[in-house]
Amino acid sequence: MEKVEKGLALIREGKSEEFAKYLSQMRKADPLVAELLIVGEMVYTRPSSEAIRHATRLLARVSDKPDLAVYLFAWLGIAHRMMGEMGASDNYFAREMETAEAMGNPNRAFKARLDLLYNKFMRAEFDSLYRDIQELAQRDSASDDYDIQYMLGALETAMGRPKKAVEILKAFLSRRDITPIQNATLKEVLGFALRMSGNLEEAYRAYAEATQELLALNFAYSAFPCAKAMELSRLKGMPPLPRDTIRKCINLAKSASWGELAASSEIEALLAEDDAEASVMLFEAAQSYHKAYQTIEAVSAGAAAAYLAWVSDAPIFTKILKFLGPILFLYPRFREDPILGDFISVIQPLMEKETKAPRVQGIEAYLIGDLRLFVNGKAVSLDSWGRKDAIRCLVYLLLSPKHRIPDDHLFYLLWPNKKYTHKTRRWLYNLITIIRKKLGNPNLMGKKGDFYYLRDTWTDLGEIENLIRRADSSQNPTEREELIARARELASGELLPDFIYDSHVDEYRQYYERMRKRLLSYGE
Repeated sequence: MEKVEKGLALIREGKSEEFAKYLSQMRKADPLVAELLIVGEMVYTRPSSEAIRHATRLLARVSDKPDLAVYLFAWLGIAHRMMGEMGASDNYFAREMETAEAMGNPNRAFKARLDLLYNKFMRAEFDSLYRDIQELAQRDSASDDYDIQYMLGALETAMGRPKKAVEILKAFLSRRDITPIQNATLKEVLGFALRMSGNLEEAYRAYAEATQELLALNFAYSAFPCAKAMELSRLKGMPPLPRDTIRKCINLAKSASWGELAASSEIEALLAEDDAEASVMLFEAAQSYHKAYQTIEAVSAGAAAAYLAWVSDAPIFTKILKFLGPILFLYPRFREDPILGDFISVIQPLMEKETKAPRVQGIEAYLIGDLRLFVNGKAVSLDSWGRKDAIRCLVYLLLSPKHRIPDDHLFYLLWPNKKYTHKTRRWLYNLITIIRKKLGNPNLMGKKGDFYYLRDTWTDLGEIENLIRRADSSQNPTEREELIARARELASGELLPDFIYDSHVDEYRQYYERMRKRLLSYGE
């Protein structure tokens, strides 16, 4: 573990040249540790699908080495989280925690537990998460102050107490023992708290400093605070960040994960001079944030897109309302935002009207119990498909929370022992062609960049997740009970029982079982 920790320290400190030398030494002294460190670097600097592929291939080699396996479990949890695959992320963090506990490593187990709690934050389960964090802080505060204070700061802001968040974050930032990456990421959260408390100039400075500090570490995450600073610049007339800073953030983000790509899209949108053009680009960025489970950023960018569409009378305004309606309820305190809060209050009735509109026709899939598929209300027989791998391909896309998967990752899920080359990618294209034909509407399956995705798709698994989120955010006990009752009714069977030897499906099956247990104990 000491060899791995030494390499990780160099990654965290942004010492790329020293890390390269150390990695070269490890390739000769301990090749397995070198392979682990390559994965550790990939998680933060390369597309998540690539990190997952390399990490998964190493699992068998560390199966009898728990002191190394915990790192792979952690990185797989982070990589899946970056892709929005929260069920798989939960599974790997749980495995990390169980392994650490069996090793007698309480600090590592504590870290895994914090990662599980952070997944709750990304799912906007604020009330239960706040109770968990308070309990954890009292019992284990000496184990990892940074993660606790980071989440507390974000939670206090999201729950409408930004001034308390500012106090928490500034107190921790005054310490001398925090690392450069901790300092930078805490400043980003501080910027959000300052914005929500009305201290906009100070918020801008916090975002700008966080951007520069993350760039100094060569971290693609710098695009996040950069985008937030540029929101203040565009909407409140703050000075723009230096052009070279903006360009560096965009360039780093282009080769990173979904969230960073979404942030780079928002940056480019905010650079557009025409309000109508900027609103279209911001809407695309908001959708990308949402697909990456960066929901706070999705709400912020979506609200900015709606505002610019409103003032420019852009026709995309109605589409933005349809997007914002279902996610804004997760963050009701955003209506208190000093920049866009008043505007959100004005358009709130319009959003509610759009949210209540009937769902557009498209794919309707039941994954619990026997697999059933409908397109525009008409049943699609899977028995006539002939190709079981085409059905598996469709199932993987249906399971994915946003119904989109990178092409190389989708290929790897279908053929884990094959290489994705110009020749073998034809295999995947052939399956996609079959699916498009069997759905009867080629437009329901698309490809954008490196991602295959399904349009206009509803699944019972996704509906259960949505009902639980709405119940958690509801302040009305009667409404909460109705939502949970509907979720329990949908969760009455097993998830894809015919896919018994599929490891990817099994990850979602474990996630589904945790949701069922939660539904059974809800309200206790």
